[in-house]
Amino acid sequence: MAIAVLLWGSTKADRGEATRKLDGKTIKTKRGTKGGNVDAEFIKRIKNLIKIVVPSWSCKEAKYLLLLTLMLALRT
Repeated sequence: MAIAVLLWGSTKADRGEATRKLDGKTIKTKRGTKGGNVDAEFIKRIKNLIKIVVPSWSCKEAKYLLLLTLMLALRT
């Protein structure tokens, strides 16, 4: 019950338009918009994350990632 009361008192930024800073730029976001923002910057960040998570393609982390990706694709 206390959680419901806590969630009920959310701010306007939580329910609609909000501003945030990313790399020094102010970005306005609106909830409920369709689509994502997949651009060159997103691809660059994903590549950097993959380099951190998977040190080599023969390690067990790479095999887990490949297996999970395959299972997710098969589920859809």
